Amino acid sequence: MSERKVLEDSIETFSFMSNGHGVKISEVEVTFDPETFKMHEDAKTREEIEGRWKAICSKNSRIYNKSKFRLDNLHYKDSSVKLDVGLTDYKDLQGTNLTESSANLVDHSKEDGKRFKKLSQAIGVGGWVITSDKKSFFIENATWKGEQGGKLDRPGGHPEPGDACTDCGQSDETKLSSDQVLKELFLSEQKEIRDEINIPLEIQGEPELLGAVFNLDMGGRIGLEFRIDVDLTSDQVLQHYKKGDQKEADESTGLVFFDLDQVHSFDQSILSRLTPHATGSLRFLRDIVKNSK
Repeated sequence: MSERKVLEDSIETFSFMSNGHGVKISEVEVTFDPETFKMHEDAKTREEIEGRWKAICSKNSRIYNKSKFRLDNLHYKDSSVKLDVGLTDYKDLQGTNLTESSANLVDHSKEDGKRFKKLSQAIGVGGWVITSDKKSFFIENATWKGEQGGKLDRPGGHPEPGDACTDCGQSDETKLSSDQVLKELFLSEQKEIRDEINIPLEIQGEPELLGAVFNLDMGGRIGLEFRIDVDLTSDQVLQHYKKGDQKEADESTGLVFFDLDQVHSFDQSILSRLTPHATGSLRFLRDIVKNSK
């Protein structure tokens, strides 16, 4: 890919790709330090976060707080990726990145992730599932899903510190090792595909980390983007999805399949419905298609 970083409208993408492929877990290093890489805040910001959270919870009984991993910064050199990771939570995400005034918290005198020191920057993940008949798909979000309700998106969610603790028998999130956090960053996207689409982990290919998407309209809200191949046709994926017994079946209302060759020619009826991170991540999917020919 000719340019690592691209800014288009309010979406900034940073690519880790080479020759149409992303990096595998062995090419990524995480430094996990909850104290060093925490969000910077003052008393006024904390008061505003708590007030906003109280108002949100009064309107939506399905909203709840939970710890999340925080991206402090990323580094790319010689086909390897380094991620500086701390801890945050969903309340702080709602009170910083998802406010109308999130741009006021960005420090434009800094570069890359350091611009967003005063924001939650809870790490999101998303991914393109590529089927054996060379198709992929969007999920149609359920209308109750907060700020992205009713939009078209790629399967995804958030890596969970609690899940990382469960997987390794750790009771204290702050004591997780950097390797345990790295494992959860990659595994979380596979678990989202399992829980949203009903595709078991054992028939998913090894994830490739394609890059990062920053939504500057939301204070640089971060998504790590993946590619995962499955040994299923698009019809078989749809059959799995329609069983409806997956853990997060209520989070979407349908799948919209497309041939990979279509990624350069979506019409406005599709593009206008995409979430910001899906819009940014299309850059990576187009690079996959370009290099597969």
